[in-house]
Amino acid sequence: MLNFFRIWNWELMNKRKSRIAVLVMAGAFLLVLSTVLGACTVPVAKQELYVSAAISLKDALTEIAADFENKHPGTKVFYNFAASGQLAQQISQGAPADIFIAASKAEIDALASRKLIESSSIHDCAQNELVLIAPAGKTFSALGDLLSVERLAIGNPKTVPAGSYAVNALEAEKIYGKLASENKLVLAEDARQILEYVESGEVDAGLVYATDARLAKKSQVQLKVPKAQSGAIVYEAAVLTNSTHKVLANEFLGFILGPFSKKVFLSRGFAR
Repeated sequence: MLNFFRIWNWELMNKRKSRIAVLVMAGAFLLVLSTVLGACTVPVAKQELYVSAAISLKDALTEIAADFENKHPGTKVFYNFAASGQLAQQISQGAPADIFIAASKAEIDALASRKLIESSSIHDCAQNELVLIAPAGKTFSALGDLLSVERLAIGNPKTVPAGSYAVNALEAEKIYGKLASENKLVLAEDARQILEYVESGEVDAGLVYATDARLAKKSQVQLKVPKAQSGAIVYEAAVLTNSTHKVLANEFLGFILGPFSKKVFLSRGFAR
């Protein structure tokens, strides 16, 4: 009887040892597997791209950047939106940026002449047009009718391309000098501010980009300014010479010129 219990205890101990051995082997296997998988998982490198762009492109570029980031895990695009002239001044004074997108050729050319832009990277990325808008209740059928206004909003031509295009149109109509001498011009510091002045009722009318006019809630487009009067409104993009992420910058520039971005620009009222 005693022998029976000894045999039974021995068999029971062997079974327990076998189970423990199996558990130890399983644990070791899982440890090795997790180590291997961990070694195979390479962390995505974080990359940051800084883009200085004309504020009239804000909505379109924000949408474009979101898609670019989704397709490039670990990449983050940071924007600095303002008037093109202000941005050009910032860049010339050493402000960090990888890409510059301006609402006119003048700002790009000025920086390129100072070797601050990679000339070979300059590309047209979008087009716009100038329109006259006014609050509900006011009607203008021609630019000449603006002589009757008390206040007309345009961009500051020194720093805002929309203002330069407006001056071109008013000079072509031969009314700029009279409006200026009678202090009827209200100068905005960026393209979007022109719209704000008109929407708030602070001015009688404003010359804005057609894409910004689409955002109006309290004003309406009165007329489109012929390209022959305003000049061609073309947005140019380029990589900056002092960019610290030139490979990524060129890749993003190519994305801006690609089919997805073209659809975005068109949906926002720009031409390509």
